[in-house]
Amino acid sequence: MPERTSKARVAVYTDHIFWRHGEELYSDRSFPGFVAQLAPLLGGFLFMGRVDPSPGAAQHKLPDGIEVVEMPWVGSLSNPLAVIRMMAGSVRRFWRVLDRVDAVWLVGSYLVSFVFAGLAALRGKRVVLGVRQDLPQYARRATRAGAGFISPPTGSRASTGCSHGCSRSSSSGPASPATSAGPGRSSSFRCRSSPSTTS
Repeated sequence: MPERTSKARVAVYTDHIFWRHGEELYSDRSFPGFVAQLAPLLGGFLFMGRVDPSPGAAQHKLPDGIEVVEMPWVGSLSNPLAVIRMMAGSVRRFWRVLDRVDAVWLVGSYLVSFVFAGLAALRGKRVVLGVRQDLPQYARRATRAGAGFISPPTGSRASTGCSHGCSRSSSSGPASPATSAGPGRSSSFRCRSSPSTTS
């Protein structure tokens, strides 16, 4: 087992979906499994994400011992009231998780991620952003396809790794460090390093 290199306790929020099969956890994306390899190096590690209420498995099994704090589940994003309840519940659970961690890594394009970033900053936690896609371009493509918001294909570059360490300025405060999947997306950020290391 790798030797721990940091005492930091880190929570990773992702919009990927997880499944439980007995005591095992699965995801349909490779990214959570990739990130979970950091767990032995840290003082504490957990995911925050949606877990399908129906037991099942997917192609990517997470390492044993990984904790997932379940965020509220909603069956369809087309129901505004259900989405509002989900977001309110997510904020409450996130606030409680902040008691347990020193830093949060927010990966995904949900609007609630901005709320999470503000809450974490308010609590004095380090915030790292994760950018998997260009949301405006993604929305335009989905709208043209007439299919609403759809997930990128499994195995796509957006779902398989992080390539750049970047930061993005905010008019309301200092820049937050960010990871970006792919050099195209990193062009919207002020990158501190440029070598690509996609997995």
